[in-house]
Amino acid sequence: MSAQARTSDAPHGTVFLDSAAQLTHFRRPFRRVRDQSLSPEASRDLIHELTKEL
Repeated sequence: MSAQARTSDAPHGTVFLDSAAQLTHFRRPFRRVRDQSLSPEASRDLIHELTKEL
């Protein structure tokens, strides 16, 4: 599968996404999550701090 095509599970089966509009529609939310996510090190440190509070 090329870097310009993806598959997605849907209630009616697997959907093949290959048009620019489809890919843009599905990439936007993933980019927003990625941009707001902590780094692996910061995630580790946060989890460590939260476990101390339990």
